[in-house]
Amino acid sequence: MTELEKMVSGEYYDPLDSELIETRHFCKSCLLDFNTLNYTRSKEKMKILEKLFERTGKNLYIEDGFKCEYGFNITIGDNFFANFNCTFLDEGKITIGDNVYMSSNVILNTLSFPKDFELRTSGTQLAKPISIGSDCRIGAGVIFNPGAKIGNNVVVEAGSVITKEFGNDLYLSGNPAKVVKYLE
Repeated sequence: MTELEKMVSGEYYDPLDSELIETRHFCKSCLLDFNTLNYTRSKEKMKILEKLFERTGKNLYIEDGFKCEYGFNITIGDNFFANFNCTFLDEGKITIGDNVYMSSNVILNTLSFPKDFELRTSGTQLAKPISIGSDCRIGAGVIFNPGAKIGNNVVVEAGSVITKEFGNDLYLSGNPAKVVKYLE
């Protein structure tokens, strides 16, 4: 199994593998173009993301300052908006449903480190997927940790940290995030 195949399947992998480094450099090159194009060329900007991501729905819009590591692990549904400076560390799969709005400085981090000392010092790491359902609103500065998941119709208050799986129709807040109330 290649290091890329290990990474995608959620196994321990070496991030310094030459294929992974080359893939990250390609992604950085695409994002450099994306983040420097002006707004009058927004169709061109979105074409870069369509080339980079595994799947994009209709009406995709991401503001400047966007960063990701690979791109091919990102799937986004219809009617998606991400405000300035969002970061998707997509070693693992990131899946986002339809009608999702993210405020600025949101971080989706699939990267996890081994708890075992020897594995950790060897430089290996692993990734756990993140999933965001449809009809969600994510406040500024929210962080999704590896393996985090929220269902449909969820609002996450600014500054919250999502560390586990949550269901549908919820208002979440805090570090770690907790259910504040149920939504209709």
